[in-house]
Amino acid sequence: MLEQLNQKHANEVDVFLAQAPGFALFIIGDIENFGYDSSFQTIWGDRDDHGTLRAILLRYYTNYVIYAPGAFNAAGVAAKIQENSEWSNINGWAEALRQVIPYVKEGNSKEMYFAECKKLETEYPIPDSVVEADFEDIEGILSLRLTIDEFSRPKDGVKIQRQKMETKSGRDVICKIDGRVVAGAATTAENSQSAMVVAVCTDPAHRQHGYASACVTKLVKEYSEIGKRLYLFYDNPNAGRIYNRIGFHEIGKYIMIQR
Repeated sequence: MLEQLNQKHANEVDVFLAQAPGFALFIIGDIENFGYDSSFQTIWGDRDDHGTLRAILLRYYTNYVIYAPGAFNAAGVAAKIQENSEWSNINGWAEALRQVIPYVKEGNSKEMYFAECKKLETEYPIPDSVVEADFEDIEGILSLRLTIDEFSRPKDGVKIQRQKMETKSGRDVICKIDGRVVAGAATTAENSQSAMVVAVCTDPAHRQHGYASACVTKLVKEYSEIGKRLYLFYDNPNAGRIYNRIGFHEIGKYIMIQR
């Protein structure tokens, strides 16, 4: 049974998500930052025949996140997502997404490695050109990401980026050369314990200079100083080796479905 959740379910949801906080990070962060009553966010719970939570589905604009540590009503969850003709992305722990994929009518799925960083292990040099982004950099950040084929292109990109900066639910570290954003790394779904590293990229014309590694290093240093862990997912083995040297180590698999 799938039901929409609200503030009265908060304690139950917190306990459920605490089973695997890394894989539930997006949901934990979005609930902490935006609650149960935001117009752009909706949270549903799937219950078994005894009324016990077995899965949570969260909508953030046109993006959907699923967390489930075991079997659940995957067909019902997939149907709920596809009620929204504008959905653009479904992601979550591979254990849950594998159950949903057979019921999703459109989109391409990609399975990736999911890694956790507890501390900085290799400090890549951070040049003066690597700085924390501000509102004036939003267009440059989004333009850079358009050069990366595997990145999704959310319909509300500017709105989502501005809202993240305004609510401090994540950070963007960028490398600017001659006033142009040429590399970057970001966090999202920042919560009281952790954050997710996303959108690590470099303009093709500026690769092999260590700019993206420097951006990730800066993020790890900043979050380590405030006692928060970072997570990320990746599918590029070369990138994986760099992340591993920085301090990210695989703890499982993550799946993303995009259309």
